[in-house]
Amino acid sequence: MPSHTADGPISTAARRICRDVNQNVAAITRYYDADGIYLRGHETGMHYANPADRPTDAAVQAAGRRDTADRMTEREAQDLLDAYAATGRYDGAEHGTFLHDIEFERSCARERASFDT
Repeated sequence: MPSHTADGPISTAARRICRDVNQNVAAITRYYDADGIYLRGHETGMHYANPADRPTDAAVQAAGRRDTADRMTEREAQDLLDAYAATGRYDGAEHGTFLHDIEFERSCARERASFDT
């Protein structure tokens, strides 16, 4: 598993996802593959009645953020791609745990750095 504390480079896929999410309305949830290519979307809040209908090749699921104060950052998009690479899922408990661990390690690193100054 990659180190959570070392912020690696931002991939082209993360840049594509970030740009697209920030340009689309929040009413649409969009799915992207590992290369940042848009696969499909649906209304935000809608869930698949049949789990077999969910996109199986999706690496990232994100609602649009146009006209909101909560813009997606390239780092956030890269974290979502890294979580998918580590867990093989774009959702679920393992995916959420991975994202939580990344943020926890970063907050610890920031706290340690604050003592060094």
